[in-house]
Amino acid sequence: MARQAARGRVGPGRAGIVAAHARDQAVIHMPASPPPRKAGGLFAPGGSGASLPGMTINLIKLCVGAESVEDLNDSIARRLEDKRRRGLPVEQAHVTRMTPKRRDDILDGGSLFWVIKGVIECRQTILDLRPVVGEDGIRRCAIVLEPKTVLVEPRPRGPFQGWRYLKAEDAPADLGAQTADTTMPAQMRRELAELGLL
Repeated sequence: MARQAARGRVGPGRAGIVAAHARDQAVIHMPASPPPRKAGGLFAPGGSGASLPGMTINLIKLCVGAESVEDLNDSIARRLEDKRRRGLPVEQAHVTRMTPKRRDDILDGGSLFWVIKGVIECRQTILDLRPVVGEDGIRRCAIVLEPKTVLVEPRPRGPFQGWRYLKAEDAPADLGAQTADTTMPAQMRRELAELGLL
Protein backbone atom coordinates (compact mmCIF):
# COMPACT_ATOMS: atom_id res chain seq x y z
CA MET A 1 0.00 0.00 0.00
CA ALA A 2 2.82 2.44 0.91
CA ARG A 3 4.60 1.55 -2.34
CA GLN A 4 1.46 2.34 -4.36
CA ALA A 5 1.05 5.67 -2.58
CA ALA A 6 4.67 6.54 -3.34
CA ARG A 7 4.12 5.74 -6.98
CA GLY A 8 1.07 8.00 -6.98
CA ARG A 9 3.10 10.86 -5.61
CA VAL A 10 5.92 10.44 -8.19
CA GLY A 11 3.80 10.14 -11.32
CA PRO A 12 1.97 13.31 -12.48
CA GLY A 13 -0.86 11.37 -14.08
CA ARG A 14 -2.27 11.98 -17.58
CA ALA A 15 -3.63 15.45 -16.74
CA GLY A 16 -0.25 16.49 -15.35
CA ILE A 17 1.58 15.26 -18.46
CA VAL A 18 -0.76 17.17 -20.76
CA ALA A 19 -0.32 20.36 -18.72
CA ALA A 20 3.48 20.03 -18.74
CA HIS A 21 3.47 19.46 -22.52
CA ALA A 22 1.34 22.58 -23.02
CA ARG A 23 3.79 24.62 -20.97
CA ASP A 24 6.71 23.29 -23.02
CA GLN A 25 4.95 24.16 -26.26
CA ALA A 26 4.22 27.68 -25.01
CA VAL A 27 7.92 28.20 -24.33
CA ILE A 28 8.95 26.82 -27.70
CA HIS A 29 6.60 29.12 -29.63
CA MET A 30 7.43 32.39 -27.84
CA PRO A 31 8.14 35.18 -30.35
CA ALA A 32 11.81 35.34 -31.21
CA SER A 33 13.85 38.53 -30.87
CA PRO A 34 14.16 40.57 -34.09
CA PRO A 35 17.11 39.42 -36.19
CA PRO A 36 20.15 41.69 -36.37
CA ARG A 37 19.97 44.31 -39.13
CA LYS A 38 21.74 43.33 -42.31
CA ALA A 39 23.42 45.74 -44.64
CA GLY A 40 21.39 46.81 -47.64
CA GLY A 41 22.41 46.83 -51.29
CA LEU A 42 20.96 47.05 -54.74
CA PHE A 43 17.44 45.69 -54.42
CA ALA A 44 14.64 45.07 -56.80
CA PRO A 45 11.35 46.73 -55.79
CA GLY A 46 9.90 44.76 -52.90
CA GLY A 47 12.88 42.39 -52.98
CA SER A 48 15.22 41.22 -50.22
CA GLY A 49 16.14 44.02 -47.85
CA ALA A 50 13.42 46.35 -49.09
CA SER A 51 11.88 46.64 -45.63
CA LEU A 52 15.01 47.31 -43.58
CA PRO A 53 14.41 50.56 -41.67
CA GLY A 54 16.69 53.24 -40.30
CA MET A 55 19.13 53.99 -43.13
CA THR A 56 19.13 56.55 -45.94
CA ILE A 57 18.50 54.86 -49.27
CA ASN A 58 18.62 56.10 -52.85
CA LEU A 59 16.91 55.06 -56.06
CA ILE A 60 18.55 54.40 -59.41
CA LYS A 61 16.81 54.46 -62.78
CA LEU A 62 17.52 54.54 -66.50
CA CYS A 63 17.11 57.99 -68.03
CA VAL A 64 15.26 56.98 -71.19
CA GLY A 65 15.51 59.39 -74.12
CA ALA A 66 18.44 61.47 -72.83
CA GLU A 67 21.81 61.34 -74.57
CA SER A 68 23.62 63.34 -71.87
CA VAL A 69 23.16 65.24 -68.61
CA GLU A 70 22.74 68.36 -70.73
CA ASP A 71 19.78 66.71 -72.49
CA LEU A 72 18.23 65.90 -69.12
CA ASN A 73 18.70 69.48 -67.89
CA ASP A 74 17.11 70.88 -71.06
CA SER A 75 14.13 68.54 -70.66
CA ILE A 76 13.66 69.58 -67.02
CA ALA A 77 13.80 73.27 -67.94
CA ARG A 78 11.25 72.85 -70.75
CA ARG A 79 8.78 70.98 -68.56
CA LEU A 80 9.04 73.46 -65.70
CA GLU A 81 8.50 76.38 -68.08
CA ASP A 82 5.47 74.64 -69.60
CA LYS A 83 3.96 74.20 -66.11
CA ARG A 84 4.66 77.84 -65.32
CA ARG A 85 2.82 79.00 -68.45
CA ARG A 86 -0.15 76.75 -67.66
CA GLY A 87 -0.41 77.96 -64.08
CA LEU A 88 0.45 74.55 -62.63
CA PRO A 89 2.72 73.91 -59.62
CA VAL A 90 6.27 74.41 -60.86
CA GLU A 91 7.88 71.19 -59.71
CA GLN A 92 9.48 68.21 -61.37
CA ALA A 93 7.93 64.80 -60.82
CA HIS A 94 8.87 61.50 -62.41
CA VAL A 95 5.97 59.02 -62.41
CA THR A 96 6.72 55.33 -61.95
CA ARG A 97 4.48 52.27 -61.75
CA MET A 98 5.99 50.73 -58.60
CA THR A 99 5.81 52.65 -55.31
CA PRO A 100 8.94 52.35 -53.13
CA LYS A 101 8.16 50.81 -49.75
CA ARG A 102 11.07 52.51 -47.96
CA ARG A 103 9.53 55.98 -48.05
CA ASP A 104 11.02 57.28 -44.78
CA ASP A 105 14.53 56.10 -45.66
CA ILE A 106 14.32 57.64 -49.14
CA LEU A 107 13.06 60.99 -47.85
CA ASP A 108 15.87 61.06 -45.28
CA GLY A 109 18.29 62.63 -47.79
CA GLY A 110 17.97 60.11 -50.63
CA SER A 111 18.48 60.89 -54.32
CA LEU A 112 17.45 59.49 -57.68
CA PHE A 113 20.57 58.49 -59.61
CA TRP A 114 20.23 58.60 -63.39
CA VAL A 115 21.84 56.07 -65.72
CA ILE A 116 22.45 57.73 -69.10
CA LYS A 117 23.58 55.51 -71.97
CA GLY A 118 24.89 52.83 -69.63
CA VAL A 119 26.67 55.11 -67.15
CA ILE A 120 25.54 56.59 -63.83
CA GLU A 121 26.15 60.28 -64.48
CA CYS A 122 24.09 62.45 -62.14
CA ARG A 123 21.58 62.53 -59.32
CA GLN A 124 18.62 64.60 -58.13
CA THR A 125 17.50 64.97 -54.51
CA ILE A 126 14.14 63.30 -53.85
CA LEU A 127 11.71 65.71 -52.18
CA ASP A 128 8.57 63.59 -51.94
CA LEU A 129 6.82 60.38 -53.00
CA ARG A 130 3.16 60.93 -53.90
CA PRO A 131 0.45 58.50 -54.97
CA VAL A 132 -1.18 59.47 -58.26
CA VAL A 133 -3.93 57.91 -60.38
CA GLY A 134 -3.63 58.12 -64.16
CA GLU A 135 -6.37 58.53 -66.72
CA ASP A 136 -6.40 54.75 -67.00
CA GLY A 137 -7.36 54.47 -63.32
CA ILE A 138 -4.08 52.79 -62.35
CA ARG A 139 -2.33 53.94 -59.17
CA ARG A 140 1.27 55.03 -59.64
CA CYS A 141 3.94 56.94 -57.71
CA ALA A 142 5.18 60.45 -58.49
CA ILE A 143 8.81 60.92 -57.43
CA VAL A 144 9.10 64.67 -56.78
CA LEU A 145 12.64 65.86 -57.47
CA GLU A 146 14.82 68.87 -56.84
CA PRO A 147 15.20 70.23 -60.41
CA LYS A 148 18.95 70.74 -60.00
CA THR A 149 21.10 67.83 -61.22
CA VAL A 150 24.38 67.01 -59.50
CA LEU A 151 27.17 65.36 -61.46
CA VAL A 152 28.61 62.21 -59.88
CA GLU A 153 31.66 60.10 -60.58
CA PRO A 154 30.75 58.21 -63.77
CA ARG A 155 30.20 54.50 -63.22
CA PRO A 156 29.09 51.88 -65.77
CA ARG A 157 25.72 50.25 -65.05
CA GLY A 158 24.05 47.51 -67.02
CA PRO A 159 20.44 47.73 -68.21
CA PHE A 160 17.50 46.97 -65.91
CA GLN A 161 13.78 47.70 -65.75
CA GLY A 162 12.02 50.18 -63.49
CA TRP A 163 13.92 51.50 -60.51
CA ARG A 164 16.20 49.84 -57.97
CA TYR A 165 17.26 50.68 -54.43
CA LEU A 166 20.83 51.94 -54.08
CA LYS A 167 22.33 52.13 -50.61
CA ALA A 168 24.35 55.21 -49.73
CA GLU A 169 27.73 53.47 -49.48
CA ASP A 170 27.29 51.99 -52.98
CA ALA A 171 26.34 55.29 -54.61
CA PRO A 172 28.98 57.15 -56.65
CA ALA A 173 30.35 60.29 -55.00
CA ASP A 174 29.54 63.78 -56.24
CA LEU A 175 32.06 65.46 -58.47
CA GLY A 176 33.45 68.23 -56.25
CA ALA A 177 33.57 71.86 -57.32
CA GLN A 178 37.36 71.62 -57.51
CA THR A 179 37.36 68.48 -59.64
CA ALA A 180 38.49 68.99 -63.21
CA ASP A 181 36.03 66.30 -64.38
CA THR A 182 33.10 68.71 -63.91
CA THR A 183 34.16 70.51 -67.10
CA MET A 184 34.80 67.32 -69.06
CA PRO A 185 32.43 66.71 -72.00
CA ALA A 186 29.76 64.13 -71.26
CA GLN A 187 30.88 61.80 -74.05
CA MET A 188 34.47 61.82 -72.78
CA ARG A 189 33.32 61.10 -69.20
CA ARG A 190 31.25 58.21 -70.47
CA GLU A 191 34.06 56.69 -72.56
CA LEU A 192 36.57 56.97 -69.74
CA ALA A 193 34.12 55.37 -67.32
CA GLU A 194 33.51 52.48 -69.71
CA LEU A 195 37.29 51.93 -69.87
CA GLY A 196 37.52 51.97 -66.09
CA LEU A 197 39.66 55.12 -66.07
CA LEU A 198 37.28 57.17 -63.90
